[in-house]
Amino acid sequence: MKYLAELKSLPGGIAFSCRTKIQEYQCVGSLWQEIGPEIAGANPGLKCVEPDYCFTIYHDDKRKHGDIDVELCQLVVAEGNPTERVKFKKMDSVPEAVCVKHKGPYETIPEAYQFAYDWVAQNGYVPTQPGRESYIDGPWNKENPEDWLTEVQIPVMKK
Repeated sequence: MKYLAELKSLPGGIAFSCRTKIQEYQCVGSLWQEIGPEIAGANPGLKCVEPDYCFTIYHDDKRKHGDIDVELCQLVVAEGNPTERVKFKKMDSVPEAVCVKHKGPYETIPEAYQFAYDWVAQNGYVPTQPGRESYIDGPWNKENPEDWLTEVQIPVMKK
């Protein structure tokens, strides 16, 4: 079996956040590349939490083409100066989420989502919030897309 599901809690705290609409899922990477320098320029001393927790929330009910509602989030140690696109907000922890690790290129992540949502339905859970992706390894530290590691996270509760 390619995937395994794990139930765990997700951390909360202060995050810098950029919620916007994109036309294609592939645009998420370039959006991260844009907002990183933007928020760092406004907050030179800003520090990320340890262990690092950066993730993208997909606010749409299902996968779609165009006008994709995404929110990029990075947990940080303290609130900083917002910019026009990037704001700071408190994010609640998630008591329980179904988490599935996906190794490989981002284009094949829908397989991990399908596995996760099937697991949720088959095991008596219901989603409580939109799904998200937490990035563990990616183009910033691994050259080969086959080595990228993303965790698909679906906040849930028992029916």
